[in-house]
Amino acid sequence: MVKVKVEVLKGQVDYSNVGDKLEVDSAHVERLVNDGFVKVVETPTKPASKTKEKTK
Repeated sequence: MVKVKVEVLKGQVDYSNVGDKLEVDSAHVERLVNDGFVKVVETPTKPASKTKEKTK
């Protein structure tokens, strides 16, 4: 599961108060953002996938 860094805007999220920055599972981030509880600070970048070119 990928962790996304967020800042708490209102309420209490995972025992953190307003203004705190924390990491939340990416599965929960969309719901929290839509409800206005958090804003995304940093999303992890996916490492470039390594593809092997086939040679004949």
